[in-house]
Order: sequence, then structure tokens, then C-alpha cells
Amino acid sequence: ENEKDVIISGTYTNLVKLKKTNKIWKQDAVIKGFKESSRFLARAEKGSLWMSHGYKGVFKIKLNSTFDSVTSIQFYNSSDGFPSDKNIRVAELFGQAVFCTGQGYYLFDEKTNSFKLDQKLNQIVTNPEANMLLEDQRKNIWYFTADKVGVYRLQEDGSYVDVNLPFRELNGKTIRSFQFVLPLDDQDVFIGLQDGFAHYIPDFPKDYNKPFQALIRKAVIASKDSVIFWGNYNTESDAYSIPFNRNQISFSIAALDYENPDKLEFSTRLEGFEESWTAWSSSPLRQFTNLKQGSYELQVKAKNLFDAESETARFAFTILPPWYYSWWAYTIYVLIAILLLYSGVIYLKNRVKKSKILFAQAQQKQFQEREKQLQTETLKAEKELIRLRNTKLREEMIQKDKELANNTMQMIQKSKTLTLIKRDLQKLTKETKDEMLISRIRMMIKKINRDIDTDKQWEVFESHFESVHEEFLKRLKQQHPDLSPRELKLCAYLRLNISSKEIASLMNISVRGVEISRYRLRKKLKLEHDQNLTDFIMMF
Repeated sequence: ENEKDVIISGTYTNLVKLKKTNKIWKQDAVIKGFKESSRFLARAEKGSLWMSHGYKGVFKIKLNSTFDSVTSIQFYNSSDGFPSDKNIRVAELFGQAVFCTGQGYYLFDEKTNSFKLDQKLNQIVTNPEANMLLEDQRKNIWYFTADKVGVYRLQEDGSYVDVNLPFRELNGKTIRSFQFVLPLDDQDVFIGLQDGFAHYIPDFPKDYNKPFQALIRKAVIASKDSVIFWGNYNTESDAYSIPFNRNQISFSIAALDYENPDKLEFSTRLEGFEESWTAWSSSPLRQFTNLKQGSYELQVKAKNLFDAESETARFAFTILPPWYYSWWAYTIYVLIAILLLYSGVIYLKNRVKKSKILFAQAQQKQFQEREKQLQTETLKAEKELIRLRNTKLREEMIQKDKELANNTMQMIQKSKTLTLIKRDLQKLTKETKDEMLISRIRMMIKKINRDIDTDKQWEVFESHFESVHEEFLKRLKQQHPDLSPRELKLCAYLRLNISSKEIASLMNISVRGVEISRYRLRKKLKLEHDQNLTDFIMMF
């Protein structure tokens, strides 16, 4: 078929073939083999076309010779060079398919079967947000972003210029995602809007830099809601002086531009307070609070839809000093300063006096601590001397204990020996009949009896014992006055931890007699049945 008589159109569900018959375009067939929503189409090589899907990617569709059936489909997405799978739109520019991604413009590279950035087009169309491109008969490139429209106009030197000022009045008025532009001829361009069409005539004369005036309409002291200026400001006047305690000022601003008054933006600067101008804002108000005392000048400039700036409007005013900067306030300050100076002198004198007292107290305290330290050292020395004396006494006592023990053992041994001799002599008197010999033996027995006299032995033992165990017998008599002399002897022998057999020899009694004496002594000392008599005496 003749390609000039065929149009391939996309619908929400498929592709359709339109054929021109008798100068009338009619639907000839629904193309089989493809069921995707197809809005953006562009020609590829003969018999093929590109289709971009807003959420999936790009399809390359090959048709049969009669253009009523799909013979093959190739699908491309971010894995083939695109920055994303979404929001890819295909368009025809300069006789080839161009793909808008919102992050640059891409071309298909047949050698690598992938997509790459079109460096030339990216230098021409410098707005990366353009998501729809259209080439007109003069090779101008029309573009749409989400809510703006413009054209890159071809110049005589082959360069392109972005023309968008004439279309700023249409910002936000096109149908988003369904933008439409029809460059009918050199002087008539129709742009689809939400409520109709806009007719653009490129050669229509219009001055986009027409001068206009910014205005300061009103100045109000917000704290009292008091208007101090109604727009009749005289730059020579000095009447606009504001008390410090009413330092809350609000300014209303405007501009004499009646073409697009709702698109005006303002920038202000308060000289004496701000170094630079504020960012452009559509707000017609500017407020200041808590300004310092001094002279200020509010400067206002406006910018219209076409970026034309107005002349600067000015309003000068003065913030009066607060009451604490008045002459009588300074008088009070001087008096207070004198009072503080006097108080400071008195305070310093008192501090010096107090410091002297504290220094004297510290010296006294240091002296007392030193004296206390010396006393402590003296006590330590005395304690050490006492300890040495006690050690010496303890050593002497141990020595006396040894001597007493030796003396006691000698007495015991002597008593044993004399007792044995006495027994042998008594036995000898029974064996002999010689009266002379018997008389002499009896005299010897009397001498032995005198040597083993327990009373004399006790007197000697008691003197030695009390020199070692000082006042032992005295304490024992005080606490137990009912003890007999014999029982006191027994206590002394027990104090030396002497056995019952040895005590019997010393006291010239039998071992049985010693046990009986021990039993009587326990009763007088009132010891419990399980208490040891020797342990009790040793601890006394």
C-alpha cells in the first residue's frame, strides 16, 4: 500500500489503521497482535514504529506489508540505557525518533541495540523537564513541561533560543499530560487549554520590559493598629518617628501592573537592618518587630510575570531611643555607678578585713594541727616505749616463769628423793635390831622431815610465784574469801599447770587426796559440770 494514504493511530487498548479514501480518512482496521495503551507514537525504519508507555518503557513494533497486523515486538526499559522505566515519551525531531525522559533526551543506537544520550539535542533543549517535543515547519522545537509551554526558536546562525516569555500567561492552564500545540503556519499557533485554545501570533508586537512602579501603600504600627502612612509619603518629611515601645511595624506593598496582577512578586530590603534583598515572594506584606533605635529605609521592588523589574519605592522612618537612653536615665546610671563604686570600696575593705581574720584563723588552725601532730607523735613514741617495756616485762616474766618452773621441779624432785630416802630408812629400822643404829636412823628421818616441811616449801614457792604472777593469790582471795590456805596452794600449782601426781608430792599427800581437794575447790568456785578447773584458773 501507499504509506502516504495510511495513518497508524494509538488508542487506550490497541493500534488502529486509518486509510484515506476519496480524500476522507476512515478507520480501515484494528491492528492485530498488540493490546497496549498507545498514546505516543513515532516512525522507525520502514514498516516499523516506536511506542512509549508511561509506566513500562518503550516498544518497537514491526507491521506487515498491509499495516493491519504486528509481526514482531521488541521491548526496552532502564536495562537498555534509559534512566528509568517511567515517564518516557517518544517524539519525532529532525527526521528521527527522540525519547524524552525528564533527565535528558535519548536516541536509539542500532549497533548496540540500546539507547544513549543525544548530545546535540541536549545542548539545544536545555530544559531537562520537557516531556513533550514537537518540530514545526521552520524546524522550531515546541516543548511542554508539567505546567509550562515554550519554543526553542531557530536563529539564522543555526543556534536555538528559548522563547518562553509570551507563554508565561499560560502557565498552569494547559491540560497536564494531554498538552497540545498546533503550529498552523508562520503567524498562527494554537495551544490547547483547559477551557479552550490560545492563539499565538509570533510577530505580534509587545513590550515585555514595559516599566512600572512599585508602591508602599500603607504603614501600620501593629501593637496599636495605628496607621502612620497612607501612601502620600514625602521624602523630605521627618514626621515618621516611632516610639521604641511601639516597635512593631507592618507594611503593605503593591505595584502598578494591571496585566497579570496576581503574578506579581516582591523583594524588599530594610536599609540599616539588612545587607541584601529578600528572595522574591508573592506576599504583599512585610513586618518588623523589635528593631534597634536608629534610622531605617524600607526599599521595595516588584517583578511581573515577564521578569521585568520596577523602580524602587522607598520609605524612611526612625525608631526613637527607649526611655533608658534618656538624659535622666543616664543621671540615674551615674548615681548608681557612684553607689556601686562606694559599695565596692566598702566591700573590698570588708573582704580584706575578713581575709586577715581568716588568715589568722588558718594560722591558728595550722598551729593547732601541728601541735596535735606533735602530741600524736609523742603518744606514738610513748606507746612504743610502753610496748618495749611490756615486751621486756613479758620476756622477764617468761624467764621468771621458767625459773619458777625449774624451782618447782627441783622442789618436786627433792621431795620425791627425800620421801624415797625416808621410806628406805623406815624400812631399815624394821630390819635391824641395833638400838644405836635405829636411834641414829630416826634422827636422820627427823632431819628429812624438816627438809620436806611443806609449810617452809610453800613460803619459798609463794615468794617466787607472786614475783611472776603478781597479785594472783590476792585477786583470788578477794573474789573467793572462803578458800583455805591449802586450797590457795592447790590453785597456785594449777596455775602452773602441774599434774596431780606432782602436786601430791609437793603437798605431801596422796594423788587421791589431790583429786578430793580439786573436787572441793570446784564446789567453792561454783564451776559448772562441763567447766575445766585448770582452764578456769589459767584464765583468772
